[in-house]
Amino acid sequence: MRADGRRRNELRPLDVRTDFLEQPHGSVLYGQGKTLVLCTATIEEGVPRWLAKSGRGWMTAEYSMLPASTGERTQRGVSRGRPDGRTVEIQRLVGRALRGVCDFEALGERTLWLDCDVLQADGGTRCASITGAWIAASRALARLGLSKALSGSVAAVSVGVVGGDAVLDLDYAEDSTAETDMNVVMTGAGELVDADEEPVEDGATFLDNARIKARHGRSHAPAADWVAGEDSGVEVAALGGRPGVRSARWADDPVARLLAELGGVVDRRARYVCELVVLSPGGEELHVRGTLDGDVALEARGHEGFGYDPILVPLGEERTVAELGDAWKAEHSHRAQAARALAARLTAQR
Repeated sequence: MRADGRRRNELRPLDVRTDFLEQPHGSVLYGQGKTLVLCTATIEEGVPRWLAKSGRGWMTAEYSMLPASTGERTQRGVSRGRPDGRTVEIQRLVGRALRGVCDFEALGERTLWLDCDVLQADGGTRCASITGAWIAASRALARLGLSKALSGSVAAVSVGVVGGDAVLDLDYAEDSTAETDMNVVMTGAGELVDADEEPVEDGATFLDNARIKARHGRSHAPAADWVAGEDSGVEVAALGGRPGVRSARWADDPVARLLAELGGVVDRRARYVCELVVLSPGGEELHVRGTLDGDVALEARGHEGFGYDPILVPLGEERTVAELGDAWKAEHSHRAQAARALAARLTAQR
């Protein structure tokens, strides 16, 4: 039995309130356990320029979290000037999942905008956004007589291994301690949707994941092209190197979680790590590494950058990476160091 009393194969209670808002063409307040996501769908005439006069439509998704959705206020993406890497990843996932059941010719030269706003996060916000987005899209298309633009239904749920047990629909407490987890997207006809076009990053180290990405690129790129794979994240000394390879998936609000786990901890040493693997057309591997050492600040500061930038203070600096800004990062970040090392290796081989 799980902490909330559910069986291992049991979903959290669902609370689905369609047409929650009056203004959007379609909307739903989608609740799964304590996770609440407001999803809206809006249909606009016209498509991106590259699809003009094709007779086909387009669908795109945007995702965001309310500042207090995780319990501690996080900075809005608009304040940072751009969404962080996690937000971009989830937006792409939602869009890919819904495109798997969209008939773009039936949609015509129209754009279907899907907006998913997390009001309260307790794990599974990606999956809740996918399912809620489909409900909102179906309501919007039906309202405008375009129901044929959806060839079927789609929903998503998380599965994982927690404490050695395979469990369904992980909440935050389970997701944050899972040995492994994944999101499954399936149509109403029982077909899996290939929402994860990117390779599965299941390596034990940054280098493992960089190699996985490079080899994935090698299998898709023209034979004469060079391909690269990169993986990066933050390692915290007092946490035994965590979050490490799970940096991007560690929590709905990884900054708040890291600050909470280091509450009262004196040793705040941390470092960014970037592993970069390049494969030549002949299969030769070049591997370089870049690091940025520093300490975790006591609170988030700064508006530039993304991820853990607001709480990492590089050695020799008094400001966080987010305060130092993008120009500083372009010169000193772990990725910049890895890129310079790669350039030096390639130059030496000429």
